Amino acid sequence: MLKTVPTIKQNQDWVKWGLGACIFLLLVSNGIMFLGNRRLVDTITDIHSQIDLPLGAKMPALHGKTLDNADVAIGFGDRDKRGTLLLIYSPACPVCEENWPNWTRLISNKFSSNFRIIAIDLANITRADYIDAHNMRRLMILRNMDPQTILAYRLRMTPDTILLNHSGVVKGSWTGVLSTDAVDKILTFAG
Repeated sequence: MLKTVPTIKQNQDWVKWGLGACIFLLLVSNGIMFLGNRRLVDTITDIHSQIDLPLGAKMPALHGKTLDNADVAIGFGDRDKRGTLLLIYSPACPVCEENWPNWTRLISNKFSSNFRIIAIDLANITRADYIDAHNMRRLMILRNMDPQTILAYRLRMTPDTILLNHSGVVKGSWTGVLSTDAVDKILTFAG
């Protein structure tokens, strides 16, 4: 018995059906990815709202240890009219290294006379050579932060920059490398 060979027309029909099925699958998978991306955007937005401190929030005192392991509590109030700038970093963080030129600009500016600048090492590994390399000798450096402070200030990521007025009210919070606009905003706030 002889086998019949499909004609060109029959082959074209199979190709059309195959292409149609592929296009349909691509459209369905595109729709699924679109919905997944929308959920991802919502999740990222939610995470940022959990990371960034809300503007206007009144923050409690900072509790941690100095590099000499002395307990310290830094409060806010009417006695000290200076605001506070918190530089949250880790010596092992490459993004923090990208941010140090911005922080150095703030440290060396007149800003530091109007504000107390406190560096917080989340990794608890700051050494003297790191302090010297980043011009941190004039700063108060804290580590081993109290768990309540970590929760209140949402100290989870580095680099993070938090600007507080003299009463401990959040005036700005920036996660990641500071933009030029953010540095200018901080300098403007310091007057």
